[in-house]
Amino acid sequence: MSAAIHREWWPRPSTAALDEIKAGNQRMNISDPIRSHAQASPDAEAIVPRSGRAISYRELDQTIDFLAAGLQGLGLAAGTIVGIRTARLYRYICVCLALARLGAATAPGFVPGSKLAFCLIDGPVPDEPETKFEPLARYWPGDRARLTDVPAVPSHQDGAAVCALFPTSGTTGTPKLVAVSHDV
Repeated sequence: MSAAIHREWWPRPSTAALDEIKAGNQRMNISDPIRSHAQASPDAEAIVPRSGRAISYRELDQTIDFLAAGLQGLGLAAGTIVGIRTARLYRYICVCLALARLGAATAPGFVPGSKLAFCLIDGPVPDEPETKFEPLARYWPGDRARLTDVPAVPSHQDGAAVCALFPTSGTTGTPKLVAVSHDV
């Protein structure tokens, strides 16, 4: 990801807000900058896909809320680990941010099922008995019309909470998962 895209995609909080976060007086959820930008500049382009129309910060934030509200119905609690399998980058980003908004952590969909509450999958469900799969299509908004009356889902405010798990072999060569918090 180029620096220009990175700066546009993740608007930086003010210096005062960063000082509060560093001092431990304020916690941040990784989805909060998206919501802030959606409120400040709702029609600004958040994502410009290679093909298709640009997605505004308002639409991105509403999509995150739509997914979060649907996934909340599964009884997700803060700290729950959910796998994601999709080849569509926009969907992956939205699901990661929706889970983060709820305080759940994301993991790649190939993580063993015993470590996951379930795995959201975009496509046919594979025959893997150890993993519980949930079809992503069940929670995806489908069209923009469904986003107009989406209530804002409050973001889980524990900056030390795990946001994502990433696989690594580290220096030992033994596969393991590394946790990353919201306050990275």
